[in-house]
Amino acid sequence: MNNKEFFDNYFSYRNLDTVDLRLNKDIVSYVSSATYKTKKTQTESQVIVRQISTHGIIKKFSDPGISYSGAKLSPSGTRIAIVQKKGKSDYLLIHNLENHREEKLAVETDIHSIEWKDDESLILLMTDPVAKDKLERKALGDDPIFFEKEDPFWSLYLYRPSDGIGKITSGLQVWEFDVLKNTIVAVGSDNPTESSWYEAKLYTINISDGKRTLIYDPGRRQIARPRISPDGKNVAFLESLLSDRGVDSGDIIVTNLSSKNSSNTTEGMERSYSDVYWSKDGRMYALWTMELNFGVSVFDGKWTDIWKSPGTVYPLGSPEFSLSEDHLAFVFSDDSLPQEVTLLSPNGSLDTISSDNVSLKGNLKRYPYELIKWKSDDGLEIYGLLRSLGPDKPLIVDVHGGPTSFSGLVFLNRNNLYLDNGFSVFSPNYRGSIGKGRKYAESNIGDLGGKDFQDILSGIRYLKSTGRLTSDNIFITGGSYGGFMSAWAITQTDIFKASVSLFGISDWLSFHGTSNLSTWDPLHMDDDPYAHKLYEKFSPINYVDKVKAPILLMHGEMDKYVPVGQYMQLYRALKDHGKEAELIIFPREGHGFKEKLHQETYLKKAVEWFVKHSS
Repeated sequence: MNNKEFFDNYFSYRNLDTVDLRLNKDIVSYVSSATYKTKKTQTESQVIVRQISTHGIIKKFSDPGISYSGAKLSPSGTRIAIVQKKGKSDYLLIHNLENHREEKLAVETDIHSIEWKDDESLILLMTDPVAKDKLERKALGDDPIFFEKEDPFWSLYLYRPSDGIGKITSGLQVWEFDVLKNTIVAVGSDNPTESSWYEAKLYTINISDGKRTLIYDPGRRQIARPRISPDGKNVAFLESLLSDRGVDSGDIIVTNLSSKNSSNTTEGMERSYSDVYWSKDGRMYALWTMELNFGVSVFDGKWTDIWKSPGTVYPLGSPEFSLSEDHLAFVFSDDSLPQEVTLLSPNGSLDTISSDNVSLKGNLKRYPYELIKWKSDDGLEIYGLLRSLGPDKPLIVDVHGGPTSFSGLVFLNRNNLYLDNGFSVFSPNYRGSIGKGRKYAESNIGDLGGKDFQDILSGIRYLKSTGRLTSDNIFITGGSYGGFMSAWAITQTDIFKASVSLFGISDWLSFHGTSNLSTWDPLHMDDDPYAHKLYEKFSPINYVDKVKAPILLMHGEMDKYVPVGQYMQLYRALKDHGKEAELIIFPREGHGFKEKLHQETYLKKAVEWFVKHSS
């Protein structure tokens, strides 16, 4: 089993994001990053500014010791602001693209995002710095942790070159924001803990005095990506029951900033919307996904489609675009095109601008794909992606996380390795996934591991009944919620020969008590953790005596979302019951594996596990 070619391609692939377009200057900027990091280093990244008409690079910001993020072009397109991180220090770099003069400002804390207020000033979202006396006490060893009482707020700051940095907000955890003149619209919560994001509301904030006014309360749902209309009268944003901060898809709500009246502009549509912007004339442009397609629509009293194509817009969890003069720029990929920055014209034509991954285009073996649709046990239509090497080949069922995420059509991911090693791959987008509207995405609430799991089983039966699968060598894998599913699956059925389960939940009650997302599970389980009903019913650890398939568990030691104890206790329970199980814990890793050697080990071990247990 020689997988050198796969890993050479996998680790040379570039992730592209933070696209910013200024059509009047014929430029687009974006961040290009490595897919991995190495021990004790930051992920290598760079900021690239390209000329649209020639596709040539105008300016590249790159330094081996610096990580780049948050690049934003000024409204006129003459300057670019970039967040740099070197070691534990953050810097704000402002570069003039015309005369190449620079100003660089060191800050005492983390910069999470930036937006230009005008051509001279910036709004910064930063972690509030730790008081100097506390740092001094900590250096001496006086450093007890007061649990859930010491998380610093993320606050908004105004930067003017003549005045420096001044604080705008206090006592409000700001998760994201938009700015127009002297008004900011922000997604915020009263508590800075990670779990409070699930209770965030929408506020307007006055830049002059920091006063906030509540304009929208989503109740049990979550909101993301606020965008102020050019006349300053309305704000558009996404709303749904979202499983992860930064994984954004839902319906588009528009709220009037004066009356606070709101309307759902996408009510009942069987699409999931992931980004929205206003044009200068007051129309809305929206990016959406439907089954394995991405598309763009414009709203002028009604939604009109201007582009649709099989593939995926990036970043994977939170697809985004930039709008300038009715043109859109975004990162796009499909089964034959690696990630590249593309420009969408008003007539619907798509032009590839960048060439960061062009060297990979002819290197990878391509595998056919098929959009699969089937009826689940209760008659609901489910969809998924099948890459088949033939009906007689062993099948890996790859379950995505979230659950409000999806498995889409991409050029390169871990499934290429499985295919290279003779496995077909089936990626079901079970109920709870995006791609068929908000109702579909919310349809597994209160039933985590119930009908959504039956969707997966019915999908396998459909492949069998239609002749797409004749092999009984069926395996399952997944991470996060997919990790829960791939552990849950082997406690509920014996159709799987083996499982590779990544950083998932094994015990819902202990997850509630130890995760930093303690508001997540009551929302998505729709139950009281201490009622001992659904939490016990859907915990894999309560059914280990029924397990017949061997399972390989892998987890990050520093995971705060799903603590490593979830797999330690599942591993122990399995071993105590005489089951075949292995557990690999990766040091320094959180929720997912970032270090190059850890990624390589995880993927190799997964393939070895499936090959070992193939009959």
